[in-house]
Amino acid sequence: RTLVLLSIAPVQGDWLRRGWQSCRGWMQVRREARAAELVRLKAIHAAAGEGFVTTDAENAAIRLVGGARSDQYGEITPKGFSELGRRLELACGDVFADLGSGTGRSVVQSVIEFDCSRAL
Repeated sequence: RTLVLLSIAPVQGDWLRRGWQSCRGWMQVRREARAAELVRLKAIHAAAGEGFVTTDAENAAIRLVGGARSDQYGEITPKGFSELGRRLELACGDVFADLGSGTGRSVVQSVIEFDCSRAL
């Protein structure tokens, strides 16, 4: 919450009332913007907490390319890596580095399937 203290000398006229109404309107806009941002942040937090950062449509597309459980966290599937290698145009002479925390199956697959000269 924000507290704004105004120290204004008493004056004659309507300008103070108009100024206060303008301030109240501005504060209402700020409250609405904060409420919208809170809704957005709660949705992101819920998605991250549940481990979901992709939509159902994106997950379906990932499964179509990579196989049954390829949309879940973990190592890339052999089918998914084959598609990735083809799209990256991996070939003889390329160096492939797997910086993931899996068991290194993609490192082996890069050498066997795409003839990479080095795999780390």
